[in-house]
Amino acid sequence: MPAPALVKHGNWWRQEWPWDKERKKREEAAEVQASQQVASISDKWRLVDLFLEYKGLVTQHIDSYNHFVNVTMKKIVKAASNNTVRSESDVNWFLQYESIRVGRPSKTEDMIVQETNPHMCRLRDLTYAAPIYVDVVYWKGDRKVRKRDLEIGMLPVMLRSNLCPLSLAKTDEDVIALGECPLDPGGYFIVKGVERVLMMQEQSLMNRIVVEYDSKKLLQAFVTSSSEDTKSRTVVVANPLARKKGLYMKNSAFADLIPISIVMKAMGAQSDMEIIQMVGIQRKYLDTLMISLQECHEKNVFSQKSALDFLSTKIKIKPGQERRKQDPMDIIKRQVLSHIECPNNNLAPKIRYFGLMIRRVINAMYDGRLVDDRDYYGNKRLELSGQLIEVLFEDQFKFMNMELQKQADLLLSKWHQSSAARVKDMSSYPDILDSWQDRSKLTRAMANAISTGNWNIKRFRIDRAGVSQVLSRFSYMSCVGSMMRVKSQFEKSRKVAGPRALQPSQWGMICPADTPEGEQCGLVKHLALLTHVTTGESQRGSLRQMCYCLGVEDALMMSGEELHHIGNYLAACSHLRMMLKKHLLHGVFLNGSLLGIHRRPKRFMASLQQLRRRGLIGEFVSIYEDEGWHAIFVASDGGRLCRPLIIVADCKPRFIPEKHVPLMLKSKADGGMKFEDFLKQGVVEWVDVNEENNLFIALHPDEITPETTHLEIEPFTLLGVVSGLIPYPNHNQSPRNTYECAMGKQAMGCIAMNQFTRSDTLLLGLVYPEKPLCTSKTLNLVNFHHLGAGQNASVAVMSYSGYDIEDAIIMNRAALDRGFGRCFVMRRQGVQMAAHGNGTTDLLAPPMEKHGKVGQKKGSDGWKGRNAKLAVLDEDGMVRPSEKVEDGFLLANKISPVETKALHDLSTVDIKYKATPVNYKNPVSSYIDRVLLTTDAEGMKVYKIITRQTRRPEVGDKFASRHGQKGVIGLIVPEQDLPFSETGWRPDLIMNPHGFPSRMTVGKMLECIGSKAAVLEGMFANGSAFGGTPAQEIY
Repeated sequence: MPAPALVKHGNWWRQEWPWDKERKKREEAAEVQASQQVASISDKWRLVDLFLEYKGLVTQHIDSYNHFVNVTMKKIVKAASNNTVRSESDVNWFLQYESIRVGRPSKTEDMIVQETNPHMCRLRDLTYAAPIYVDVVYWKGDRKVRKRDLEIGMLPVMLRSNLCPLSLAKTDEDVIALGECPLDPGGYFIVKGVERVLMMQEQSLMNRIVVEYDSKKLLQAFVTSSSEDTKSRTVVVANPLARKKGLYMKNSAFADLIPISIVMKAMGAQSDMEIIQMVGIQRKYLDTLMISLQECHEKNVFSQKSALDFLSTKIKIKPGQERRKQDPMDIIKRQVLSHIECPNNNLAPKIRYFGLMIRRVINAMYDGRLVDDRDYYGNKRLELSGQLIEVLFEDQFKFMNMELQKQADLLLSKWHQSSAARVKDMSSYPDILDSWQDRSKLTRAMANAISTGNWNIKRFRIDRAGVSQVLSRFSYMSCVGSMMRVKSQFEKSRKVAGPRALQPSQWGMICPADTPEGEQCGLVKHLALLTHVTTGESQRGSLRQMCYCLGVEDALMMSGEELHHIGNYLAACSHLRMMLKKHLLHGVFLNGSLLGIHRRPKRFMASLQQLRRRGLIGEFVSIYEDEGWHAIFVASDGGRLCRPLIIVADCKPRFIPEKHVPLMLKSKADGGMKFEDFLKQGVVEWVDVNEENNLFIALHPDEITPETTHLEIEPFTLLGVVSGLIPYPNHNQSPRNTYECAMGKQAMGCIAMNQFTRSDTLLLGLVYPEKPLCTSKTLNLVNFHHLGAGQNASVAVMSYSGYDIEDAIIMNRAALDRGFGRCFVMRRQGVQMAAHGNGTTDLLAPPMEKHGKVGQKKGSDGWKGRNAKLAVLDEDGMVRPSEKVEDGFLLANKISPVETKALHDLSTVDIKYKATPVNYKNPVSSYIDRVLLTTDAEGMKVYKIITRQTRRPEVGDKFASRHGQKGVIGLIVPEQDLPFSETGWRPDLIMNPHGFPSRMTVGKMLECIGSKAAVLEGMFANGSAFGGTPAQEIY
């Protein structure tokens, strides 16, 4: 038999057998043959491969984090409320931030800065973080002082972000050289050596008008405003305590409900007629507004000054604070509809927007269909890792400035009371930054929040638990599935069906099968395969100008009557509402803000779509109409779910197989096309949930009609990544697919290519993992064949011996002897050499016999008849690798000082030690796989002992198929006692046939027959959803 050759891959060596070269030649020949085949429309599935190459599976996390570091962090520092710190003790003193940046991941040891990488942080239990530097200018006595690169804390770094060295690795060998797996998706953090991922959080719409019923069944319209400076909530609702049912405004800055007419007069409305025109002059609006206007007259509010005086009496005073007079006009500008921009302190945009809120409440009173569905996914946004870190950083940055201000007040007040201040001796003027000692609060707060998952931010009224979770490393699929998880804010204890139900608006965006069982069913969801979450606003200023150039008439140039004329249609970016009636004008909204109206809405929408398809505006900009509100909405904000679709024009898809398929098989250097090229050429475009409502989408090419606007890239992309494990899922009962999504993540296999160099607390792996004979396109696209899980088994479906009832299975003992189902379990046990307050440290002592001496060698008399529990220790007192250990064996002969508090001169005092050995505690014996020696963040020496157990299946062990059918081993039978076929074949396991009818898993039957056909034909079966190898070809 020929010997394998050792081939180096980065820092690793692996064996390559001679037939590996032949296999590679066959694969290359198959690729050439595939490129020479006649292209057809069915080859559009190759766009999925290009998409995963372009965006990947977890790009939304990485993009949001990069957007926070590059854009949002700078906006937070430049915000008016954060940019400058002043002192009440000295009016001249100030500190102003000029810029902020984040350095490379590093740590400081013994006054030496050392760059770090993820693998190092896992082994040494470090936090993978990078320093945050600011440039500041501050006042010192009689001059300004400028400091560059002042470190204010450490920011946790996301793997494969722009700050991570893995983002610079261009080849797999470069990634391997850093100790990482090339297939690791990234998108998570490492805090104190533990991998943690931030789950995407469902949130309600920001900066949008939402009409719904409150807890008291009263109709209300509310806007959750979010700007760089403030976050607030403004509500228009009826007062249940009032005799006359008028409309009132509710805001956290005011203690009571405020009549809407008084609010509009405080904003600058000059007359009652102007208020009516801003809402509408039709009869239904007049009847509702008259009650509020009458209340305004009863309170003698006839001008803006009297309205502001009335509001000043309603301002909420927080308990414990002294009554300070607040300006109601300042509250209106900063907290009421704070997302509406008011140039030159002109409140006219807020008056128009507030009138729209009133108008929508009144319309919903007369037409219940106009009430928004809170479970509709177009009314939700997803908070990604970048947004979650942004809120945490902003809170800590404000807290840091507050602490800095307190310190400045203290030091400057002392200086002003000193004699140096009286003689104006500026040489003793305190330098606030030099005396600023503790700069680690920001570091600790961010690390603790990620490590615990508790987002408790009182400033923004955020109190959440479970935001972060430990990254599941049961298998490669569980790792990828954790990165695509979406969590709802709905309480899991409430038994309400609405938030848990599968919504039609989730089609193509959310996987319909992948959700847990029990009380979290429907509240924890997973993204579909091609879903992307937008991050940040793109080209907002240029997009606004583009809308004006396309014919949008500015709302500021119109009166209220012109705005709500019977022929107008409001236009809004991100809230672009259009009605398709020819006699109506449409209002245009951009990201919730009213831009104006448009007289030809269809032409306007078509023009924006063409600009998007040609790449002249952002690719994620959506344009959709809301017929109920008669407006057009243009959206470019973050947190929206989008997915790509093929454009159909004149009943023909713009994807031309003869033209595009050969280009898809070529590399970019050879003139090939990538996914971004299809976007720029108008073949594919991104569509979000709202725009999808106005489209006619064909599932298959033969279903295209004259009304069809788009074509699905592939039907199997409607499911998620973990659902791709299931062959023929469309033939199964739906709950079975849900069960399999939970069990498929627990399958043993390979977790990563660097799994034997990691130091995980628990690692479960299969000794002989196999690639499934019946695979799917999803598994091939996410590289499951490189890091597979599970094994192929020959199955007999029959009743046997009565030990196979209740889903139990009969196992072949010979198959177990050959290695079927054999697994290994690797556990980590840490031994820390703690440093105590009196300067002493824990030590490792050489093993000694009861009557022996410390340091005696193995061949001396003191070792004769030594205890077997000490035999595994090396001369340094640590267990040797490859030794077998049993319950009670010593892993480390550790000794600790008796006195740890009293201070002594260690050079003169004889330190007494006591034995604190570390034992192996497990009734099942293990082998020592390896022992690692390193230091932790505090510089203390740490030993990590990795133990290994190899297990074979036993009676009671759980096995499962890929269709949610699980069972335990009921009996292990010798091979000679099993039934056999005419060729002498004996099955690996026997399954009871009663498992098929009640579970209705037709897909499992197709998988069994397809896998057998794959063995006989020498090729893999295709079990992709809504496609794959047809049943007729299998039979």
